[in-house]
Amino acid sequence: MRPYTIPFRIPVFHIRISLFLFVFIHQGKFVLKAQQHAILDKVLDITQQYSMYRKDVHWDSLRREVYSIAQQEQDTLKSLKQSVGYLLAVLHDNHSFILYKKNYIGNINRPNVSDNLNENTKVALKNGGGSIIRTVRLAANVAYISVPQMSSAPDNRLDETNHVGQRLRDSLCSLDLMHLAGIIVDMRLNTGGDMYPMIGGLAPLLGDGRAGSFLKDGKVAHNWRVKHGDVYLGKTKFTHLNGCYKAKQKIKIALLTGPLTSSAGEATVISFKGKENVRVFGEPTAGLVTGNEKFTIAPDVFYFISMVTAADRTGKVYKSAILPDDQIIGGDNFDDLQKDQKVLAALQWLTGK
Repeated sequence: MRPYTIPFRIPVFHIRISLFLFVFIHQGKFVLKAQQHAILDKVLDITQQYSMYRKDVHWDSLRREVYSIAQQEQDTLKSLKQSVGYLLAVLHDNHSFILYKKNYIGNINRPNVSDNLNENTKVALKNGGGSIIRTVRLAANVAYISVPQMSSAPDNRLDETNHVGQRLRDSLCSLDLMHLAGIIVDMRLNTGGDMYPMIGGLAPLLGDGRAGSFLKDGKVAHNWRVKHGDVYLGKTKFTHLNGCYKAKQKIKIALLTGPLTSSAGEATVISFKGKENVRVFGEPTAGLVTGNEKFTIAPDVFYFISMVTAADRTGKVYKSAILPDDQIIGGDNFDDLQKDQKVLAALQWLTGK
């Protein structure tokens, strides 16, 4: 899972690995390979300077603890999993993580999301439901669309963002929005990725205007907004999509959420919060609502660090799970939506029956 990212201009770090095979510290005691030590140096420096949780810890003692833990493992991956995992645990940061040679390294105390999933959701996820767009007409004037996780390639981000966002836009437009009275937007299997193609694809439902904000140290750093169907962060345009960009003005929108709804999926939900004729049904989201920035530590080592919190169009700040307006625990049925308790509750609200 990739987090949604924000375009701060921050220097990219590259490691110069020492010609020495090992580093000796603490009175000559062997502790770390040069590579491990160099990576930890950069991770700690970046975290102390940029983490949104940086003010909550005593850095001198925390650095000593992190190095002490790292030296207990000679394998670099195992060493980083324990030391960086401990660092993020002390910060109570469940969203930041490192990709070391494509291996995920995160908070060692991070809750296991799968523990909160019912069997129907596990099966739907296993069968690929989290990677497909599904559209259904549920009633004469009510439709359904599922929004999967969406990731864009870092080396060709704009083109890939437009490509995946356009698929969602095309699927949405195929529902003939101007003749709908209501729509269900299902975010339950959305594990995150990139917020811009999601928000851009759904822009006809959002309409023009500010949809949310990123806050750094309690102050607004950037607003994200929709203009003529495209997504902007500040003055930077992140999508260029074609097709219908307006829905019926009074269309009612029901969003479905669950414990898998994460990161960019949560940012997409936040984009709808505070908007008239919108209601959220289901279960609390994963709570990974911070915005992450990517640092390159080495060619195969990347650090995604939480730097900002998110706020909706009304200014309400989200620091943990997004709570539904109507909580419905369980009852998911992705194979037969007419038997899905969350869908049925949303339908009742949309149709007034």
